Amino acid sequence: MKKLSILFFSLVAFALFMQSCDDYKSYAEQLKEERNLIKRFISQHEIETISLDQFEAQDSLTIGNQYVEFNNDGVYLQVVHEAEGPDARFAETNDVILVRCLEVYLASNDTMANTMNRPNEIDEFRYTKTSSQILGQFVEEKGLMLRAYGTSVPAGWLIPLNYIKLSTTNGADRTKVKLIVSAKSGQADAIQNIYPCYYELTYQLY
Repeated sequence: MKKLSILFFSLVAFALFMQSCDDYKSYAEQLKEERNLIKRFISQHEIETISLDQFEAQDSLTIGNQYVEFNNDGVYLQVVHEAEGPDARFAETNDVILVRCLEVYLASNDTMANTMNRPNEIDEFRYTKTSSQILGQFVEEKGLMLRAYGTSVPAGWLIPLNYIKLSTTNGADRTKVKLIVSAKSGQADAIQNIYPCYYELTYQLY
């Protein structure tokens, strides 16, 4: 009887182990799933992807429903509006930038964050650019993204700042972009759990 009990529990343990193996996705499988989610989003929204060379040939503008693809970063960018006016300029080291965001989880199209119309939860980050890298650190404790994901600004949010001008003007003249951001250029939870997000962002110099 004792041997039968041991055998029974061994079989149960083995079955549970096999089930957990079936549920577990390898890193390669997660990356493939992420790529498929991005492809599906692009197809569903009839997005035309263009190369960086074409983007730069268009004076760093996207036309119609174009998104420029940054292959090495897993980021797709559409420039919706670039700030104009006498104080419009490219971001510089130590600038503090106000950013409002809509964050959507691509797997389910659920909104994860939205500060577009919530002035008390706007995120601020300090921008740093060197010859080898660009960085952003959230500095305002009331910011929603800081509270949710920590101080590091998603790398995908910083890429547009190489190509678009910002200003201190509030309202409709704020620089606005749309982004598809893969996990490796995303916020902390996306990096850990490997999922892509869609963003709408506005930038404003503090």
